[in-house]
Amino acid sequence: LPLLKQYANKATIFCADSAYPILAKHNIKPDYVCMLERDDIVSKCFDNDFKEFDKGILFILASVVHKEVIEFLERNNREYMLVHRPLHFAISLNLKEFGYIGVGASVANMAYELAASLRHENIILIGQDLAYAEDGSSHPREHIYGNQGEKLRGEVYTLAYGGEKQVRTQLTWNLFRQAFEKDIFWAKEKLKINTYNCTEGGARIEGTIEKPFQEVCETLLKENLKKPFDKPKILEKNKIKNKFLQTQKLLIKNVKQSEEFIKKCQNELKKLDFELNKLELNLSTLEKIKKNLLKFFSEFKKLKLFNELTQAIYYHNECEIMYYEVLNDLEQDKKIEDFLTNQKKWWLQSFEYLNTQNQIIKETLKKYKNDDI
Repeated sequence: LPLLKQYANKATIFCADSAYPILAKHNIKPDYVCMLERDDIVSKCFDNDFKEFDKGILFILASVVHKEVIEFLERNNREYMLVHRPLHFAISLNLKEFGYIGVGASVANMAYELAASLRHENIILIGQDLAYAEDGSSHPREHIYGNQGEKLRGEVYTLAYGGEKQVRTQLTWNLFRQAFEKDIFWAKEKLKINTYNCTEGGARIEGTIEKPFQEVCETLLKENLKKPFDKPKILEKNKIKNKFLQTQKLLIKNVKQSEEFIKKCQNELKKLDFELNKLELNLSTLEKIKKNLLKFFSEFKKLKLFNELTQAIYYHNECEIMYYEVLNDLEQDKKIEDFLTNQKKWWLQSFEYLNTQNQIIKETLKKYKNDDI
């Protein structure tokens, strides 16, 4: 931290949400503070007031962060912007001219993407251990979770910084590291960006240049930068209104598509109920219903409101369908009643998901009339 403070005016500092109060405590002002996670635990990183320190900092938040975050930032007039992650729902809004960020799984991955997007020629990583310390601690003592925020779990090891031994890590940190390695490769390949890992410990991040932090600072950070940096321009009010109306129209259309789809599927389920309640099942009719339900299942994925909310249940049912379809014809005939009964349960569950989503969208659109923008 003392070395970072010494060179703070010679580099752009991208900071993770949880590191922000630590930097503030040591009077090291970041230029950008990133936040990715949705839970309210991390939101407490912004439940503070550092007064003059916050001036000039831009808080960049994934649009799905906890609503409490916005309350904390606005309470002290901190400057922030919301950005879309490239998730299904965000992409369906057709706002691609604003771009996407947060492809990786962690806020550190998000900060790296931002640094690369701003075309920094050299990116220096510090504090990216992605492994447990020798004493089993997972974070610095000043971290919001404390130094035992992530308890030891599993027996996962990876190559250590320096490449001479193994360090203990966990599956989540491995995912973060692999996201780094992918981004670092393409940043070098496409943008000629050099990435230095100056953590001086923890796990090796392939593709980085491992060097001591002081050496890299002395080599690369020569000149003072003019801070604070320019902020993105706010759209003119009429453009904001037009974007809102465009998005509102799209969402209304997508909700209508979803509601019509639900009705169509419900009609087929009524036919199924009628057949299953008969004393003697008609195999031919059940086959037709099965064929229709499988057709609707394929259409489900093409809905504009098919997104991260419904992905998991969709793929789970896809596995159930595949299991049934690999059976021979005789076995399929024997099990068709059970299969269709389970499909009915799945469809009823999926309707709940879609209806809940539709209702939330409708209620949200009611809150934002054009005059409120």
